[in-house]
Amino acid sequence: MPNFKHETPLRVFQTKPAVAGALLRMAFGKHLPDFATVEPSSEALTDVRPVELNCDSVQICRDTEGEIVFAVIIEVQNRPAVDKPYGWIAYMANLERRLKCNVALLVFCPDRRTAAWAKNAGCDRLWGLEFFPQVVGPEEVPEARNRREGPYALAETVVSVLIHHDSPWRPQIIETLEAELRELSQEEAIEYANEIFPSFDEADSETIRMVMMPEVYPFHRALVGDSYETIKAEGKAEREANLVLRLLTNRSVAVTDDQRERIESCTDLDQLDEWFDRAMVVTDAAEMFDQSSGEAAAEKS
Repeated sequence: MPNFKHETPLRVFQTKPAVAGALLRMAFGKHLPDFATVEPSSEALTDVRPVELNCDSVQICRDTEGEIVFAVIIEVQNRPAVDKPYGWIAYMANLERRLKCNVALLVFCPDRRTAAWAKNAGCDRLWGLEFFPQVVGPEEVPEARNRREGPYALAETVVSVLIHHDSPWRPQIIETLEAELRELSQEEAIEYANEIFPSFDEADSETIRMVMMPEVYPFHRALVGDSYETIKAEGKAEREANLVLRLLTNRSVAVTDDQRERIESCTDLDQLDEWFDRAMVVTDAAEMFDQSSGEAAAEKS
């Protein structure tokens, strides 16, 4: 309950507004901005019409007993915004008040200019309370040019893909991600692909298409959509064609350029299977394409 010890100082501050500024200068050496007048204002800080405070994402960390021990507010910032830091402060204050735990603000900035702005966005905004957002930009994230080891390897690669859009090593980073997705279960790989692939530009998509052709996985559907089955069939046809050519080579059967092109361009799996059977017995590659030679080969076998 308010008493004289509580109310008397407040009364002084309310009736003599200049006292607060003088106290800040005297006790803490604070230099106030230049001002002409000081006036008291309402002590009610509750908004009559509360402003909606919606951050991008919140992650809550709990211990083994299920108790909340920490929380992270995640903001993705693609360009500088003068008013944004005021919102960040409100996010942190409200979440700390609600959860009664420490809260970190993680600001994800895909470009260096925005990251540099965000790193200095909170430095001088508050007295007596440090506010430094934890900013992650291209300088904080290694370029995942090769496969990594450890429990966070995939997460680090994903972040590298999301943040290094302008890196000269971009194709290698994309290839690293694609290789790591192949090691996951089908469900996990599809989930990651559905989240990440839609953000790819044409160059990124082409990189994936180039590395996926030897073997197409279900998670590639997130990139190629309705073309998935076609590309999958093309990939299988390519492998079948290579088997036919390898068999002819191993049997020392010469193949002309035109014949090689005909085999490599074929996408009919039934036809390729038939050619493979013929390639086991023919002595001339031309016989493999002759229908009558197929019947003869069947008789020999």
